[in-house]
Amino acid sequence: MLTIRLQRVGRKNTPLFRVVATDSKNPPKGKFLEVVGSYNPKTKAINLKSDRVTHYLAHGATCSDTVWNLFVREGVVPGLKRPFKSSRPQSAVAADAPAPVTVGVGAEPEAAEADGSTGQG
Repeated sequence: MLTIRLQRVGRKNTPLFRVVATDSKNPPKGKFLEVVGSYNPKTKAINLKSDRVTHYLAHGATCSDTVWNLFVREGVVPGLKRPFKSSRPQSAVAADAPAPVTVGVGAEPEAAEADGSTGQG
């Protein structure tokens, strides 16, 4: 299946991406059919060949969520942005947040330490 996705080409700490049309089974840095644009996330500069993008979409190509949101922002395709999917599991995100310390009025500090919710890592 044909897909349109980002391919990183920038150096270390300088992200630059090509927007490429490729087979979905190809590796992310593998071969592609055509470069249909570029994206610089630092300057937010987007260069797209909108006629080629619409050609591939009309012939059944799918897009990654990030590329779809870029197309919507640039007005290449009508529609709504897709929700962002986090690569981290939800339980890991909740575990990173420090536990809130709640000490009631008149409560002794030893009671807060006894249940283990001191708020320190």
